[in-house]
Amino acid sequence: MRNLSGDGDERAQDIDINALWEKTKKILVDTFGSVLGRMKRTRKEWLSNETYRKVEGRRKAKQILNVARTRQGKREANRYYNEKNREVKKSCRRYKRNLIESIAQEAEDVAKKNDLRTLHMTTRKLSGIRCNQNRPIRSEDGTLLTKMEDQLQRWKRHFESVLNRQAPCQLPDPQPADVPLNINTGPISEGEIRSALTHLKNGKAPGVDNIPP
Repeated sequence: MRNLSGDGDERAQDIDINALWEKTKKILVDTFGSVLGRMKRTRKEWLSNETYRKVEGRRKAKQILNVARTRQGKREANRYYNEKNREVKKSCRRYKRNLIESIAQEAEDVAKKNDLRTLHMTTRKLSGIRCNQNRPIRSEDGTLLTKMEDQLQRWKRHFESVLNRQAPCQLPDPQPADVPLNINTGPISEGEIRSALTHLKNGKAPGVDNIPP
């Protein structure tokens, strides 16, 4: 770093510090991205395009606040940023309230139709309960895999090694039972069909024909 010997050239010193910081930041970001991976951000369904435009305006206001040098400039930049921040929060509250009201109306409609499955899904959406299906696993060498693609490849290799085995040298030779079992092997009766249909779960397909009950 230059200009640390007291020559008074603070502008050149600031330039050198900023350049050093940008280089260091790039190294850190690239290293973290390659080792830890990048988190995929999903857009909230209650955030509209108008809200995102306000968020972008707040981000620009934050940049103005960060580069402000004088006290007067910082006060004005801080006042401008607070105004943009209030606009973002107000817009978020309005659109989120509208979304919750529409989901609640949908739950009320499906409850009147006695559609319990859709009512359950709508209630879970309102409560905000989410099931995290991403469970980190370890690779063959013990490395923790956090990315979904790496986890799927690991499971693929696991099942390939478990299921693809050589045929046994001696095949099993089961012997017939001494006493025949009391099993009706005749044609299926209508009562058995009715009993099987009553035990089916709602929303489930009974077989490969993919026809729900």
